[in-house]
Amino acid sequence: MRRDGRGRPRDPGDAGGRCDDAQGSPDPHASPDPHHLEDAGGRCDPHTPRDPHVPPDPHTPPDSHVPPGPHVPPGPHTPPDLHVPPGPHTPPDPHVPPDSHTPPDSHTPPDPHTPPDPHVPPDTHAPPDPHTPPDPHVPPDTHAPPDPHAPPPIPRPAPPRRVALRAGLGVVLGGMVGGVVAGDASRQDPGPSGELRIATGEPTAFYAAFGRLLAAEIEAAHPRLTCRVRTTPGSLTNIELLRDRRADLALVLTDTARSVKVAGPLPEAVPLRAIGRVYETYLQFAVRADSPVRTVADLAGHTVSLGATGSGAAELGERLLHAAGLSLGDVPVRHLPLETAADAMRTGAIEGLLVAGGVPLPTLSDLDDRPGLRFLPLGGLLARLGGADGRAGAGLEEVSLPQGAYRAAAGVATIGVSNLLVCRPDLDRRVAETLTRLLVLRAGALVPGNAVGTQFLDVRSLIGTGGIALHPGAVTAYRALHG
Repeated sequence: MRRDGRGRPRDPGDAGGRCDDAQGSPDPHASPDPHHLEDAGGRCDPHTPRDPHVPPDPHTPPDSHVPPGPHVPPGPHTPPDLHVPPGPHTPPDPHVPPDSHTPPDSHTPPDPHTPPDPHVPPDTHAPPDPHTPPDPHVPPDTHAPPDPHAPPPIPRPAPPRRVALRAGLGVVLGGMVGGVVAGDASRQDPGPSGELRIATGEPTAFYAAFGRLLAAEIEAAHPRLTCRVRTTPGSLTNIELLRDRRADLALVLTDTARSVKVAGPLPEAVPLRAIGRVYETYLQFAVRADSPVRTVADLAGHTVSLGATGSGAAELGERLLHAAGLSLGDVPVRHLPLETAADAMRTGAIEGLLVAGGVPLPTLSDLDDRPGLRFLPLGGLLARLGGADGRAGAGLEEVSLPQGAYRAAAGVATIGVSNLLVCRPDLDRRVAETLTRLLVLRAGALVPGNAVGTQFLDVRSLIGTGGIALHPGAVTAYRALHG
């Protein structure tokens, strides 16, 4: 028996070497267990088996330094020992949740039959499994280095040039609609300001209708600009208004604009610049349906109105008579405004009238209802109005009156004359550029509702201004929109 420092026998169950239950002291009358040994420090022998008939005390923490017996299963209420690694052949306990703080075993391959845990984010640092097909719902990692063993990508054929140009134009126009036409508030430049005076044509004709639509679009896109639409007899008067600085913009026949580049209809040449070619005017020579006149040559001795004084039709009308072999002495000619000429047709004061305008003209539609109209063919006279180059420069071409324009006019060959929106050369460049963009991007809003004739409101047609040069601001806009 061991003794303490005073020579007294030492109790194997005292505070220095207690191995029993912490709830009580050993029985002093019990004989010591011959198999219950202590080591040199007074601790229980780790090799001493526990009595299997004595249940463990649930209030006594397990000794973390003593491994469990290989044949002793863990109790159902015993928490797992976090210091003891699981055996490699021990399946996980389905009733025990996984330890979120324990890193995965990098040497253990994943079970291919086990679905991924939706609450565990994927390991973005793990290399991809070469035998696993890519997930079609997961976008490719654009920052990952290329796989040196992957096959080269199949080159995609380039789109046809026409498709590419069309797509590029669509992107450009889409951006312009948001920025220029809609008045993008993010732009620091507030845009042009001031008043624009637009010279058009007779109140019931297409010039005036187009001018009102254009003015509305300008003011809607650029509130700092104010427009004033002025009705006039037509092209020649409009050019005089530009010359005298009583108008800033004007609608004119290309033929008339070309004729004033030199002294002729006016005492002096008038320099003009074009914003664009906007639509086609039709020369419409109408007589009463009960008239015996069938051609221009038949007009000898019959009174007609050849357009209002100052209109493009007035000049072209006299040239048509000459082309048909007639002189002013052969045909009594008057120059009446359109509404006045219509009234004269109804009363029989005149046999016919000539007007240059879009189709159908409301005034002529009314006459077509009563007393009825017949339209004279003019296409055969086109070659006598000048050479091919001269006619092209003047915007003259043979056209047919479209179906639905009037009751009995479909297919009648006549002469088409393009119309220009023109200005003086000194018009503010920003204003010219703004107007050009509007012509392209708001084309659909600039066509009068009853129009059935040819319109030129697209980039490729707008630039066909014949012998009249484009304003530099218009050139800048067309290049930006179409290249």
